[in-house]
Amino acid sequence: MPKSLFPTIPDYLGNRKRVLREFAWVPITFLIAFGVSAYFDISERIAAWTQQTADHYNFDEMPHSLLISAITLCWFAWRRWQEANQEITRRLEIEKKLISERIQFQTLFNENLAGNAVVSKQGLILMCNPSFAQFLEISSPEQALGSNLTDYFKKETSWENIVSRIQLAKKADIGELSIIGIYGKRTKAIARAVGHFDEADMLTSLHLFAADVTELKMAESEISELLKENNYLLRHALDLQEEERRNIARDLHDDLGQYLNAIKADTTNIIKTDGLPDDASLLAKRIISHSDHIYRSARQIMHRLRPVALDELGLSAAINHLVSTWRSPDEASTYALNMTGPLDSLDEHIAINTYRIIQEGLTNASRHANASMITVNLNLVDVTLAIQIQDDGQGMDLGKPNKGLGLVGMRERIKSIGGKFDISSESGKGVNINAHIPIKQFEESFNAG
Repeated sequence: MPKSLFPTIPDYLGNRKRVLREFAWVPITFLIAFGVSAYFDISERIAAWTQQTADHYNFDEMPHSLLISAITLCWFAWRRWQEANQEITRRLEIEKKLISERIQFQTLFNENLAGNAVVSKQGLILMCNPSFAQFLEISSPEQALGSNLTDYFKKETSWENIVSRIQLAKKADIGELSIIGIYGKRTKAIARAVGHFDEADMLTSLHLFAADVTELKMAESEISELLKENNYLLRHALDLQEEERRNIARDLHDDLGQYLNAIKADTTNIIKTDGLPDDASLLAKRIISHSDHIYRSARQIMHRLRPVALDELGLSAAINHLVSTWRSPDEASTYALNMTGPLDSLDEHIAINTYRIIQEGLTNASRHANASMITVNLNLVDVTLAIQIQDDGQGMDLGKPNKGLGLVGMRERIKSIGGKFDISSESGKGVNINAHIPIKQFEESFNAG
């Protein structure tokens, strides 16, 4: 900051001494006039002349008039002196306050952790604080003066664009300003540039405020990478889960089904045995009935672990079978399904995740909604798959932190395939769940992974 912009107290004391010197000229002038008059006998000459013409001009009244005039002048001079002294005192107090405020502003400018700089329209640095000099890897603000700021910008940062924006709107916010120091240090900053305009409304200079967000940008980049890795791991975990479910369903079908059929066949042979007691025949028939029940239950478990229709008939048939067979005999809810688009052409990973999302949505609705109508809409338009599950039940409070593991599982499953999850609900107006999955984006991400 130039020193001339911040006058000191000695400067003002010097101005006061100058005023006092000017007042000192009054007695000095009197002494000089007295000496000249005494040397040339001016008073005697005037007195002789006045004696000759006193009666005609009444010069004998002059001393009284001059005395009264002198007293009046002295009184007015004293009044002016008092007023001048008061004005000087008042101005000194104002100037001291101005000095104090300027020192405060200078401290704010220099000690601010954010970068501050005044730059000409052409980009020359006219003034800057130490923080801004650090952006440029310059040791002191004085050494940065006269440097062209545009020399430190990356190529994608256009100084002309910033200037034109300021000329239109008086200021400009810069979301990301990339600065390269003289030793190659790269700094990312968010900045605001405010224009200074002359009386003709012409831009003369810019005041630039910049905050270093390099570490924040690095953290955001790391978080983004971690989220990508987390999504990949989640997708991989879901794939492993589906594979494990497939294996369990196959084992149940191959082993449990085979043994249940064997138990049923052996029990049937026992019933056909001659002379079998009635009690033994009744127990055998019960074993057959229990075996049939276990087999039906096992088939339901196998279907939920890995829907056979999905592998054999495709997504549309699997979803249709899921919804049509979902309602239990003692359930009062009605289920409706609407599907459009070439759903059977979807990738296997999207197909199984879509099936699981609808399966989980139906589970939540049947358990908690107490609804009379539950509707599933599945639409494939262009490259976006839209899933909607809605009911007319009792609704839920979305403000509660714990909304159930089912919704959390749906959300995470949708995120794992790059989709967006949204839920809306009002008390007494049911729940509306929407998911939008970008098919092409997922396939590219999956192939890249």
